Amino acid sequence: MLLDTSDKNIELSMEMKKQDLIKQKLERGFYTASDIVLVRATDHVPKNGVIKALSNVPFVCKLNDAFHEVAYRYILKTPDKIKDLDYNKSMQIITEDTQKAREFSPWSTQYRSSVHFCLNGIVSSHMQGNFDNNYIVIMEPFAGNESTANILAVRGEDTYFKDEVQLSDKAIILIEASHLDELLDQNINPNIKIIPYRGDRDVSVEWVLLAMFDVVPELIGKDYIIESETSKMITDFISVNNYPSDKHWYSKSYKEDDEKNLKLWEIYAKDFLTYLFSKMGDVSQYESIIDKLSKNTSSFSEETITVLEKIIQQIGVESYINIIKEYNHSIDEQIELGAYPTNNEILNGKSFRYSASKTK
Repeated sequence: MLLDTSDKNIELSMEMKKQDLIKQKLERGFYTASDIVLVRATDHVPKNGVIKALSNVPFVCKLNDAFHEVAYRYILKTPDKIKDLDYNKSMQIITEDTQKAREFSPWSTQYRSSVHFCLNGIVSSHMQGNFDNNYIVIMEPFAGNESTANILAVRGEDTYFKDEVQLSDKAIILIEASHLDELLDQNINPNIKIIPYRGDRDVSVEWVLLAMFDVVPELIGKDYIIESETSKMITDFISVNNYPSDKHWYSKSYKEDDEKNLKLWEIYAKDFLTYLFSKMGDVSQYESIIDKLSKNTSSFSEETITVLEKIIQQIGVESYINIIKEYNHSIDEQIELGAYPTNNEILNGKSFRYSASKTK
């Protein structure tokens, strides 16, 4: 089955189904767990039908840290480029170069021990992440998960669980049709329904919620579920059942993860700096400066940025860029081989890039 949202008949049938469902739900006057579906936009297929938190999988990303700031200021020289341009054009260049600067930044990571969903709708992009290009949407009935011990909070715009979520055989995975081959080696439960789609992702999500789950789709804002006659019944359901409902960034889980992030960022920074200084001579003579710098790279410390700029001046821009590419490539290779550790393993002392290969 291929879901093609360009079919005009789909939109008409969806609206009719939606109005019928709204009428039925309002006549009953309340929601149960069966009226709610967990919806997650992602670009990763859940291996073996288990959605794992970033803390439990090998994960790297680029940060807006001192390395990124140096690339932005010194390698791209953005301030010089925008000096004589109008405001709108300068903001466009800043945005483009912020992304470009990531190419000249070493891999780091983000620690998160929770798995996140929206209720009956798809996430909106916000300051914590851009989800517009995520071409996979996982939908799992809340019924069956409503009493699990690992629920951390239930909110319309952000329901999250500790560590992992095992998909049931009632789950549905929507995937953009051109990426369907990515599912072949993921050992997904054969009872989980896979629906390839072509066209508008969000319309496809609405169609599945209506046609496959008999659930009324909701609009999800950046910080809350948009109020409607039916979304109010979701809010009431959460309240009646006394679910914890802390916003994630105010939660105990977030604070604990943030502490681990600081440790990981220091570990990654120290690893890259050790690799960088090893290219400049005997790394032992730089140990004190490596220790000092690695504690400050996650912030925009001017002292750290100044030292990094001096290093670039000493070895040259091209050499600095090549060192970053070599470093990142060595991590990419380990990930492709399935040999890269998880964030929890790194925190527990497992070596990774430079510490694992410096004797080669």
